[in-house]
Amino acid sequence: MLAYEPGAFGGKGRAAIAFGNLDRAANIAFCVPGLLSSLDKIGDVASDAQNLYDQAHWADSGRQTAVVAWQGYEAPGWADVLGQGDAQAGARLLAADVNAIRVAHAGAVGTLTVVGHSYGSTTTALALQRDHMQVDQVALIGSQGVGATPRRSLAAPEILAGLRGAASRDIVTMAHALSDDILGTDTLAPTVMDTFGATAFKAESVNRGFDLALSDHSRYYDATAKASRCTP
Repeated sequence: MLAYEPGAFGGKGRAAIAFGNLDRAANIAFCVPGLLSSLDKIGDVASDAQNLYDQAHWADSGRQTAVVAWQGYEAPGWADVLGQGDAQAGARLLAADVNAIRVAHAGAVGTLTVVGHSYGSTTTALALQRDHMQVDQVALIGSQGVGATPRRSLAAPEILAGLRGAASRDIVTMAHALSDDILGTDTLAPTVMDTFGATAFKAESVNRGFDLALSDHSRYYDATAKASRCTP
């Protein structure tokens, strides 16, 4: 358990649960969830983190990996999801927890990655832009905006690599591509992401749906996707 504060946010609480040995892992990733995530539904982000942990071990069993299910902020509900307030507050907490890993780790961390999903991508991006989060790479999936514009790019000297992925039937990224005035330019926008140096990757789930529902927006960590590697 990296963090557990049941009394935070007026009793809603916050927590960060690690899969693997955080002190010894060569590679560490944080999973940052979005809309409607909460401590009482920590099982959802924990399941995503477990799937990422298993996938990482499958891809590189020779090195230790740890993955953190980070429910460390008060994620927005439907009434607040179009504003940056929760992301700004969460970004400070995320940066503090991520940066603490480098201090507490036994030796140098090999690669420290933050994966921001949906509104979590906004939180992740603001942690980079405003709160000096020290990471080696980020992955932004199903993003609804990164809090950046061409005039205030996502570029940060600490970042060695960036990844971005959006499922073709993800209606959140589809809708945001039509209007990016509220939460910043979308991860699909080349004016920002070329500056950031992000590499697009395929993000389709083998279980993707054919309906315009929210289901595909929540399938990025689908465990069955490990049947085929993601390719640039």
